[in-house]
Amino acid sequence: MHMSNLSDEEIMANWLEEMIYSGDMAGYVRRQSKDLICEQFLEFLQERSAAVTDEDEKQAILEALNIVAANFKLTDGMGGESGIAYEKRLDNILFIKGNLRKAYVQEHPEELTDGFLEYIQKELKSTEDQDSKVVLASILKIVSEVKGSDYLGGASIMLSRADETLGEEYAQKSLADVVGAAQNGASGIQDRNEQILASLTFSTNDIVEDVLNNLHEIDERFTTFLQKKMDATKDIEERVGLQSLLETISAILERIKEVEDSVLALTLKQ
Repeated sequence: MHMSNLSDEEIMANWLEEMIYSGDMAGYVRRQSKDLICEQFLEFLQERSAAVTDEDEKQAILEALNIVAANFKLTDGMGGESGIAYEKRLDNILFIKGNLRKAYVQEHPEELTDGFLEYIQKELKSTEDQDSKVVLASILKIVSEVKGSDYLGGASIMLSRADETLGEEYAQKSLADVVGAAQNGASGIQDRNEQILASLTFSTNDIVEDVLNNLHEIDERFTTFLQKKMDATKDIEERVGLQSLLETISAILERIKEVEDSVLALTLKQ
C-alpha cells in the first residue's frame, strides 16, 4: 500500500468505493488484482460488512467481499502475480522425467490448488504446439489420479499421441491392443469407448480401413457413445470433430449393412 498522506484503511476504503461505483466489480478486481487480492483487504471488507447497519450498503460490501474472496482462492492469494508463480510450479513438474512425475505430484498435494489446475487447463487449451498439449494432458491425467477427480475431460484424446518418454503406460499400442486392455480392466465400457476414440482420431491409417478392420468393436455401442459425447461437449471444435467422425462411421456401417442385406436376399432367392 503506497499512497502518500493516506492510511492503509483509507486506501482500502477508496478501493471499496471505486469497486462499488465501477458498475463492474468483478472486472475492477481483475484489473486491480495485484493490489486488491490480499489478506489485508479481505479482512477490511469482512470488518466493514459487519460494522455497517444500512442494508443496501451491507449487501454491496458483501458482494465485493465475495468477489475478492473468490479471486483470492483462485489465485492462491497471489492476485496478478499468480501467473508467474503457476508457471514456475508447472516447470517443477515438467523438468522431471515422465516416470517420476506422479511421485512428485503425490509428494506435493498442497500445490494442486484450483487456481493452478485451471492454469494448466488454460495452457492446454491455448497452446498450438501439439507436443505441449500431449505433455500437459499427461500431467492433468496424473493430477486426476492423485486427487480422484477428472481434470482432463475431453482432452484425454490427446494421450493417444503420448509415448514412453511420458511413462511406460504410454508405449504405443494398436487399436486392438487398447480395446483389449479396456475390456480386461475394471474401468468398463466408458474407458473402452474413450480408447477406441483416441486411437481412431490419431491413427495414421485411413478411417475406412480402421473401421473395417475393427467391426467387432466399432458398433452401435460406440456410435451411441459418440453421439452422447458430442451432445455433452461445450467445445465447438471437439463437437465438429466428433460429428464428422460419427457421420463417417455411420455411413460406413450403413453401407456394410446394405451389402449384407443384399447378399442375404440373393442367398434366400437361391
